[in-house]
Amino acid sequence: DMDALFDAAPLQQSASGFTDGLCKLLESHPLWLRLIPITHVILEQNIEYEAARDFKRVLLSGLARSGAKMEEKLDFIPHGSGQMVLLQIYAMLIGVQNLVEPAPVVKKLIAQESEMSILAIQLSGIFPGMLAAYLTGLSGTN
Repeated sequence: DMDALFDAAPLQQSASGFTDGLCKLLESHPLWLRLIPITHVILEQNIEYEAARDFKRVLLSGLARSGAKMEEKLDFIPHGSGQMVLLQIYAMLIGVQNLVEPAPVVKKLIAQESEMSILAIQLSGIFPGMLAAYLTGLSGTN
């Protein structure tokens, strides 16, 4: 799906254009969003070496392909750094998604205690701003 995001993007996309496109892509894959935080802390803790190697090879292949496309479409991404930029975005997403999908007891607490309302985080309310700030920093624009 990341390939589709880059393929559909204008030839030279802005940081805000990429942010909008990625956020729309994420919104259209709610199950994927729910699986992101558990991939490393649960799934990878309970698999055999060969399965882990196969999974990581698929991940690396996708990162290489999407990282190269990112460098092509976003001229402010230095050559050879697309993979790391994608990993950093992924790390941000894992952290935010853990806040968006708290444990049931925490979800109940947030709903019932008015002073906790700030902790009722929605992906659309926090991630786009974080991503835009990160990409704007990379691009050197304000």
